[in-house]
Amino acid sequence: MQEKFTKRRTALKAALAVAGMLTLPAGFVQAQEPTIKVGYDPEKAKSLLAAAGLGGGFEISLDTAAPTKELCEAIAGQWKQIGVTAKVNVMEAGVLSQKVTAGEGEAYFSSWGDS
Repeated sequence: MQEKFTKRRTALKAALAVAGMLTLPAGFVQAQEPTIKVGYDPEKAKSLLAAAGLGGGFEISLDTAAPTKELCEAIAGQWKQIGVTAKVNVMEAGVLSQKVTAGEGEAYFSSWGDS
């Protein structure tokens, strides 16, 4: 079970690493102009998952707080198109923060706030 979890986490980290680096708005010290343009390419995503040994798809939990629920549902819909079935778990923001800090869960989506 742990090996399967590790394989999924490694594949997702590799696939999302570039996208994850592009999330800071201009003006932040760590913000940088993207060197790789990330587009929507479900076929390429499927081939990357297949190359990682996950061509048959898999299930994953996606934790979030209420303000980003709909966005996570949209993400889950896109993941479904490549064979990844995500269960969106909505929780109170403080509980989500504790879970993330403890390194628990499979995947999470958070925001900078709703103001």
